[in-house]
Amino acid sequence: MAYSLRELRRDVTHHNTPVQRRIAGWLWQMRNARARRSARPDPAALRVVFAIPLIGRHRAENWEVVQQNLSATLTSLRRQRDPRWTAVICGQDAPECVAWDDQVRFVRFADTPPSFDRTQKVVHLRDHVERALGGAGYFFPLDADDLIHPNVVAHILNDDNRAGYLIEKGYMLDHAALDLAALQPPDEDFPKATHFHRNCGSSSAIYFDFDSGADYRTALWARGNHRKVMRNMAYLGIRIAHVPFHAAIYVMNHGDNLRQKRGKMSGKMQHFDLSPIRDPNQRHDIGVAFGLAEIFGARWIAHTDAGCGAVPPVRNSVSPPAPENAPRPR
Repeated sequence: MAYSLRELRRDVTHHNTPVQRRIAGWLWQMRNARARRSARPDPAALRVVFAIPLIGRHRAENWEVVQQNLSATLTSLRRQRDPRWTAVICGQDAPECVAWDDQVRFVRFADTPPSFDRTQKVVHLRDHVERALGGAGYFFPLDADDLIHPNVVAHILNDDNRAGYLIEKGYMLDHAALDLAALQPPDEDFPKATHFHRNCGSSSAIYFDFDSGADYRTALWARGNHRKVMRNMAYLGIRIAHVPFHAAIYVMNHGDNLRQKRGKMSGKMQHFDLSPIRDPNQRHDIGVAFGLAEIFGARWIAHTDAGCGAVPPVRNSVSPPAPENAPRPR
């Protein structure tokens, strides 16, 4: 990809050009090779840590809407078929709607920067995982409005490649209209679709093992922009695998999207014209897979021609049904 002059100057200043990153990555691999090879974490102790930055009440258009969106995200996590996960929410204000427990925790962010602070909160969460949680698992930054397929944790931890996973296939949901669009590699059915991870930051999980002695702090920092995760991790010799099913829903147009606040919604909303999902049977399958009737209630059922009906609760199990059960665009 060609650099603009501005990007080149910025990357040189931050030691972020391809040459600089290759050298730094090679040195990182040399320093950490022994610790990474000798580490033998207990698979039963592995977990996916969902790092959720939450907008502060002072910046929210509607704090109640923020909490409703967070509740939807947490509902999708509670539906995970593998219970080996933790969600850590970072914000200035602890939401009142959350039932806090060992799986869902809050970390206060003391600063109130004048600009958007999502990145700072993710860094704070990464530091919290290292200092307070430790152990081994996968660090998954997750926006406080997106939805995760119930097989995601099971797939990551049962496959356990000790590198990381990228979601390239998923969906976009218009929260106001409950329309769906495909975000995936283009194919015959959706020739104008684009990959999920190029659109949504809730799209990658990076391996860490803070008990090994290896410098996984640097590895988590190297993730960088969600569109460049595979490239950035490759500099460290870390080969990211694709999740083989449609694994997440990028939720837009609820009034408190960061992109919406920045006045950049039009580019995202065009996906509902380019790659719409209108087939009622497919909408039904997606609704059942992600529990959208449970999350949105009668509003989802009314907007789904086939009707999702009641979705039974998903039981936690370390051995989930095969991910091939996930719906595929038709």
